[in-house]
Amino acid sequence: MVQLNRDIILMILEQLKDDKPSLRCCLLVNRTWCEITAPMLWKTLGRKRLPDNVKTKLFNVIISHLSEDSKGILKEQGIDTEDYGPPLFNYISLWRHLNLRLLDDMIYLRKTKDSNMNIIRNEIYKLFINKNSKFISLFIPAKLEIQIDNFPDADKCFSFLELFKCDSSIKKPILIGMSNIITSIKKIKIENLYHGKIVNSGFDKLIKAQKNLKQVCLLGDSKKKNEISLEDLLKNNVNHIQHINLGWNPNTEFLSHFANLISLKIYMKSNNLENNHFHLKSLNLPNIKYLKISGVPVEILADMIDNSGGHLVEINIKETNDRLIKSIYKKCKNLKYLELSIENKNLLEFENLLINCKYLCGLVIDNDSSIDINSLFEILCNSSPVGLYKFKFAYYAKFNLEPLESFFKDWDKRHPMLLKLNTFWMKKALQSQKLYREICNIVERYKSKGTVRKIEFLDCDNFLEDIDSLEWLKKKSRLYREY
Repeated sequence: MVQLNRDIILMILEQLKDDKPSLRCCLLVNRTWCEITAPMLWKTLGRKRLPDNVKTKLFNVIISHLSEDSKGILKEQGIDTEDYGPPLFNYISLWRHLNLRLLDDMIYLRKTKDSNMNIIRNEIYKLFINKNSKFISLFIPAKLEIQIDNFPDADKCFSFLELFKCDSSIKKPILIGMSNIITSIKKIKIENLYHGKIVNSGFDKLIKAQKNLKQVCLLGDSKKKNEISLEDLLKNNVNHIQHINLGWNPNTEFLSHFANLISLKIYMKSNNLENNHFHLKSLNLPNIKYLKISGVPVEILADMIDNSGGHLVEINIKETNDRLIKSIYKKCKNLKYLELSIENKNLLEFENLLINCKYLCGLVIDNDSSIDINSLFEILCNSSPVGLYKFKFAYYAKFNLEPLESFFKDWDKRHPMLLKLNTFWMKKALQSQKLYREICNIVERYKSKGTVRKIEFLDCDNFLEDIDSLEWLKKKSRLYREY
């Protein structure tokens, strides 16, 4: 067998890094391929949820790394450790995302009593928190009681930490302990900020300790007024923070302090918050590039875009009107990705948007109301900029096959499109084998002609979950993406 240079193997594997089945096959080529491939597979563990059967197998691998003394301690707590021999590699040292909730899940799958959890945690954590590990993300669950900063070499283990994720009810001593050893965090994500169950002074110390905090994600509904305001705490990092994601009804006045913001996501649960909207109306974010807003009146959104610095490349909004569409195409000449809903009365201004936003390449139309689908497809074929070929349509009214086939036919000689469709009609169609075959025949015919590169059909239940998975959304910066 021809032996390839390690650098060439690495280049090959880099092209396959998102293709997990192919990477697993590469493990079996020989030891050299295995040594290079294993880190690429293991470094992503902890980022996503795993099914229970995978957690069980993974925990067996973790146990195989334990010393005999630690195995004895686990056995005393009811964990079987006898059948696990030494591993081929030190797989634990390849982990880059330490998810303590995932480790807890693995332990609970062994029917562990709550009274034994901290004893087992301590032995497992010693495998991960030491001088051999270098983590870039850390997720601490709500009920953790172990001071992980007290483990030997914890400061070295987390010296390159970029993402810190936790529940809002995390214990104060844990936050203070982490603030004493970590200063490199670029992104903080705090979940479950419900009913004022937030903020202790540990958050204050942790945030102030960071030297390069760029991204903040706060999810929940902060209501209690007599607690420390996370929004006020963030003012200490106004010169560094570039990305803010707020999943509650915040006091938007504090956003005026963040002139360096590049991306802003706000999900408001009510559009009747006049005081908050007043601050958004006059908000000036000269460097903003990514804007995703929900629950804010259309006129306020138009004001926000009018007051931006003209650098927006991605806008995600639901409600719209002619004034908002006009603000977009007059102010956002560099726009690349757009999500919005439109009605028949907006089609003329929508066509003007396509004509004026010449760099647009991705479009999501999410409509709750009916629209003249024939006119929409005709406008897209006649007026789309040359680079627009990535589409996603949610349409909750019935239409037949003819508009879709006409859309494909009129798209001839343009860039092959990437398309995702979700419609009430489509959900019903997928229940009819005859109609489904007709759809597939149309799609395959235009695939063979080069009109369509890829098409997916999504039902109503999965569409919103999939909204950020379109291929063109993968090209954001590493920091802007979720870990």
